[in-house]
Amino acid sequence: MNKLNLYYQHKGNNFGDVLNYNIFNDLFFTKINPSRPYQADAIGMGSILEKIFYNTNKSIIYRKNLKRKICSITNKKPIKILGSGFINDIRENYSSLKLFRPIKIIGIRGKKSLEIIRNVTDVIDDDIFIGDPGLLISDLNINLNVQKRFDIGIIPHETDKRIKNILSHFKNTNICLLDPNDHPLKFIGKMLTCETIASSSLHGLIASDSLNIPNIWIKLSNNIIGNDFKFNDYYSIYGFRNSCIDLTKKHPSLITNKFIKSRYEVDSQLVEIHKKNIKNHLKKLFDGNSD
Repeated sequence: MNKLNLYYQHKGNNFGDVLNYNIFNDLFFTKINPSRPYQADAIGMGSILEKIFYNTNKSIIYRKNLKRKICSITNKKPIKILGSGFINDIRENYSSLKLFRPIKIIGIRGKKSLEIIRNVTDVIDDDIFIGDPGLLISDLNINLNVQKRFDIGIIPHETDKRIKNILSHFKNTNICLLDPNDHPLKFIGKMLTCETIASSSLHGLIASDSLNIPNIWIKLSNNIIGNDFKFNDYYSIYGFRNSCIDLTKKHPSLITNKFIKSRYEVDSQLVEIHKKNIKNHLKKLFDGNSD
């Protein structure tokens, strides 16, 4: 079995982060060793790409910058990008963008993240994938032929899960509230019992697309940082700009099974094309055919 020092948000049990282990370990038979960004061989899924930069708003002796400076001296090996993206447009926050290690892009989550990277380096292969590896969820060892039990599944973002009585706001009583801290395979199994999904979590939406479940992007609070950047980044691969249903301003009774199906725009054939492209690129990497 191959081994990979992978940076991702592993200090927690949030579905979208933990999924890194399931995707890279289970599908590509690679032993994953969670690592810090300045020690990693690669960066996985998540809105974590700013970790490959110095914080140019801080002094070089700033603790994190200093660790990255030491890394830049001791480790010249490019760090591979495996489908991660930015949480926001960091060009608006950093005085300049400066990489602390060379990078090799195998894939990147969306066109908006790629645009930022192009501001820093023109050493980008033409043959990369654009998309989130979370789309490979449907390839995991799960039973896809599950009977539907709920009209709607509600997936709160990690920062939304403590909102009290989420379900009490919805008119439809045949609704399932999914816990983003469940084990990924258990979480996916529960998703498959839902005919439609309403999610404030990006990876809840990505998982729904992978599983061919009509879904809708909702906002349950103003707790998610990034001004919707990561959502727009992901949807850029489908060629349209999606809009969320802001339930801090609109009544949740708006969200019905019929409403979700009528609003769902993601082309299932395009999802399959992206899945194939992502899987082929990652297979090439883990089979040892990519530097």
